Amino acid sequence: MPWIEAALATFNTALQPANRERLDPELFAPGRPVKDAFLGSGVHDDSRIWKALELWPRSVAEAFKAALHSALTRKTGGPITVSWIASYDYGLEVYESQSFDDSPGGLTIIVRSRYPFDRHPASRRAAARRE
Repeated sequence: MPWIEAALATFNTALQPANRERLDPELFAPGRPVKDAFLGSGVHDDSRIWKALELWPRSVAEAFKAALHSALTRKTGGPITVSWIASYDYGLEVYESQSFDDSPGGLTIIVRSRYPFDRHPASRRAAARRE
């Protein structure tokens, strides 16, 4: 999905230490739409991205924002990288290496989801039963 890769490239650039002062950590606060975080980081307004983000289960969206909010509200921190992997179900993996005097540490977040707009097989069965 080239448009997901392009959006994440912009998002990851905004999350790097040299660019973080331009980001408002409150865009990642609980209850805020994930879309706000992406728009606030400079990702262009693309309806395909917003439709895909709206499919994220609330727990995944809130955990995603919580990890980023935590990293962005600290005084120090290394690079942050977000990546996407196609998966049957939605999921989130968060890896963090601790910051030390000789290393800034770093945060890696892997988001797992179906291909955007690929309907879950169970939704097809439910629709067939209603017909």
